This record gives sequence, structure tokens and C-alpha cells, in this order.
Amino acid sequence: MRHIMIALALIFSATLAQADITWKVDRLGAGSVMVMKDRVAAMSHVKRGSRNGLHMFDVFEGQGQNAIFLGSYKVTAQGNVVEKITADGAVTRFAPHNCARVLGKCTFTVTHADGFREQKTRITEATRTGLRYAEYGVNGLETEGALGLDTFGAAKAGWVQTAGKKKRKSKRVMIALK
Repeated sequence: MRHIMIALALIFSATLAQADITWKVDRLGAGSVMVMKDRVAAMSHVKRGSRNGLHMFDVFEGQGQNAIFLGSYKVTAQGNVVEKITADGAVTRFAPHNCARVLGKCTFTVTHADGFREQKTRITEATRTGLRYAEYGVNGLETEGALGLDTFGAAKAGWVQTAGKKKRKSKRVMIALK
């Protein structure tokens, strides 16, 4: 019996090591709309297209004609953010990307809209339902959290805790995908 338990543990570990935590943005064509609803609001992500290996999305609070434009972002084919642009035009860049969908240790540089640059390290591991991460900056641990992922790799539930603050839980339901 003990050998069976060890074998099952090894199989389960190997499965997690091979886990796919990517956001499959290449499955979404230009004009696709993904509406995610949580306790607070609905957020609409509209794919604008792809260029030079990056996928571009606009984000709106709400859905339909009354939705409010919040900004846009560009991601790699795996779902790692390389650039965020707020509605007022402020640009934040991540080089090579924000490491959100990379297993293991990954280091990146954030260049904020005011030109301030900071280096961060993110450590991400696969879980049974998605991923768990910890993000470190110059002052140590800044943020940690976990995400459950759907079949597209989009976040559907999880939690996040910023250093010195309470843990925030989230649950998102995809109410539309066109």
C-alpha cells in the first residue's frame, strides 16, 4: 500500500510539473469579447488583434454600449503582460514581460509611467486548479496569491494579498465569450 501511495504522489507531482498555466489568447480572434463578472462589477476584455507576436486587448468596466473604457494591455501568446495603458494614456511596461504565466522563478523590470524603473522577481508554481505565486521587489515580498484557471487559462477564482494588507478573495464567472 505504501508503494502505491508513493507512486501516486510521484504521478501527481509529474502532472503538476507539466501543468499548462498559460492564457490561451491565440484562441481568441480579433473582435472577441470576454466578459468576466465578479462581486463588484463586470469587466469586458475586447481583443483588438495581434501584431509582432503580441495580442492587444481593451478593457471596459461593464458591458455593452454603457461600458466605461479603462485602458488596454498587450500580452504574449502565453498571456504575460508586456504593456498596460490607462484610459488617460499612462503607459507601464514590463520587460521582458510580467512573468505571470511562467512556472518557476522569473525576473522582470517594470517601467512606470513616470519613468521609475524597478526590478521584480515572481515565483510561480502550478496547483491542481491553476497556479500560486509570490512576487518580490526591492523590499522583499510584495504580493502573493493563487488563481484557479478555466479551460482558456483565464482566471476564474483565487485570492491575492499585498504585503501589510488583508487577503482579498475573488471569484469570476465568464458570462460571455464571442
